[in-house]
Amino acid sequence: MPKNDKDMAQSKSEVKRNKLALQKLGEVLVDLSNEQLKKLTIADNLREAIKEAKSFKSVGAKRRQLQYISKLMRDIDYKEIVDLFSTVELKTKNAKMAMIQITTALQKME
Repeated sequence: MPKNDKDMAQSKSEVKRNKLALQKLGEVLVDLSNEQLKKLTIADNLREAIKEAKSFKSVGAKRRQLQYISKLMRDIDYKEIVDLFSTVELKTKNAKMAMIQITTALQKME
């Protein structure tokens, strides 16, 4: 069941794309170094979930943790996290491309 009026206005595919965009953002957060992660002002439970995801070796466990991270980000202002990435240097080309895709997807969510 839709949780609010915004969910009712979105198609099922749109909701899924939004969730995947947040999960992709979670992947970028997990790829950050501990020093970069400390620079971000995020909730403690989200920070702990990211640290746990870094420790998982199993692909399945990491995937489930990324889903949990995206769920946590639905309850906070993810735009603030995206804005904070301008202060953090993304080292890999994949991380930079992912941020471009995430920013585009999150803009469509508005």
